[in-house]
Amino acid sequence: MEAIQQAVEAARSSQTSVVVVGNSPYINGKEEIDRPSLLLPPSQVELVKAVCEANPNTVVVIMGSYPFALQELKGIARAIVYMTHAGQELGNALADVLLGYYAPAGRLNMTWYEDESQLPDIMDYDIIQNGMTYMYHEGPVQYAFGHGLTYSEFEYEAIRVSRSAPSESTTTDQLKIEVEVHNTGERDSDEVVQIYGSSYTSRVKRAQKQLLAFRRVHVKAGTRVTINFEVPVQKLALWDVTRDRYCVETATWAILAGRSSTDIRQSADIEIEGETIPDRPLHLLTFAENYDACVGVLLDECLEGRSAVRAITREEPLYREEQLSWIAFNHNAVQEVQGFEARVAAFGEEGRLEIRSGGLEGELLGVCEVSGPGGSVNGKDIKWTTVQCSLEAPHKVNELYIIFKGGSALRHFRLL
Repeated sequence: MEAIQQAVEAARSSQTSVVVVGNSPYINGKEEIDRPSLLLPPSQVELVKAVCEANPNTVVVIMGSYPFALQELKGIARAIVYMTHAGQELGNALADVLLGYYAPAGRLNMTWYEDESQLPDIMDYDIIQNGMTYMYHEGPVQYAFGHGLTYSEFEYEAIRVSRSAPSESTTTDQLKIEVEVHNTGERDSDEVVQIYGSSYTSRVKRAQKQLLAFRRVHVKAGTRVTINFEVPVQKLALWDVTRDRYCVETATWAILAGRSSTDIRQSADIEIEGETIPDRPLHLLTFAENYDACVGVLLDECLEGRSAVRAITREEPLYREEQLSWIAFNHNAVQEVQGFEARVAAFGEEGRLEIRSGGLEGELLGVCEVSGPGGSVNGKDIKWTTVQCSLEAPHKVNELYIIFKGGSALRHFRLL
C-alpha cells in the first residue's frame, strides 16, 4: 500500500503519468509453467486504478508475453500501450512513441479475449470445434487479432482482385490484389494493410476469416498509395480428409482489406475454380484421424504410424462422466454395407465400438468388440489387432458415427 500511495502522489504532481505493468518472462506463462489466469495480478490492477483516479491523463504500458483480460481497466486510461519483452532498446523505443517522435505501427498477432469464460478447458486444443482464435471465434473480443492504433487516421478507398496464371516468376496461379489507402491525418505514419479471405461455401467448416497477406507501408499525411499483393491461390486450400491431401475447392471467396480482423474497410468477391470434394469411399481404408466431427476423443500416438483416435480415460482432465466419445464421417459413397473391419487396441481397459447411421441415436448397425492386454495410455505398450464385425445396413450410410466405449482406440477402418 505504501508503494501505491507513493505512485498516487507522483501522479497528482505530474502532467502525465505512465504506469508499467505486466509479467516477468521468468515466472508465469512459459514452458511447463501455466499462468493462473488471464488477469493481471490484483496488486497491479489496484495500482493502475489508483493512479488513473489521481491523474486521468495516464498511459498504461503492459509489458507481457501473452494477452491479458483487462476487464475493469479497459477504458479508465487515456491510452494502453502493449509491448513484448523486446530487448535492451525497449525503454528508448517506448519513450520515442510516448513523446511522439515515432508513430507506433505494431499490430496484435493474437486475440485478446474479454474473459476466461470465452475459452475452453486449458487441455482442449480443438480451435475449430471450440471457436477459438480470430478464425473461428464468433463472440465479442476485447482486442481483435491485427488490432493496433497509431497517431494518424487511414481510409481504405478501393480494392481490386483478379486471378493470374503462372508466369516466369511464379509456378502457381496468383490472386492479384490492389488496395488504395489514404492517410487522412496530419502526420506521416505507417499503416499495416491486412488482407483476409472468407469462403462463402465449403464442404467443411472454414475459418470465418483467414489472413492471406499483410504489409507495413509508410504513408505521408494527406496522400494516397496503392498497395499491391500477390497471393498464391494455394493459400485458399483446405485439408481434404476424404482423400488425405490439400485441395482448393470451387467456391466464391470474399477478399477483405482492413486494419484488423474485425475492422474491415473494403471487400471484393472472386470466383475460384478448383475441385469438388467427392463423397467418401469408406469401402477403402479410412484413417480414424480424418473424421469430419468429434466429441470426447483424443488423437494419440500410434507406433504403427500416423495417429490413433481414442476415448478420453477417467484419469485425464478432459474426462466427463456424462459425455459420449465419438467421431463422424459425412457425405459417404457407400451402398449395401455388410461388415466393418478395423485396426483397434484397448487403452487400459477393454471396450467396444458402436457403429451407427445418421447420428448418435441413429440406427445401430453393429458393435465391434475391442479386447486385449491393454497398456499405458501413451500408446507405447499397446497391442494393435485387426477385427471384424457384421453390420446391418440395408440402405446407403450417408453419415457414419463411431462411438467409443471403455478403453477403445481406433487407427483405421473400412466398410465391407
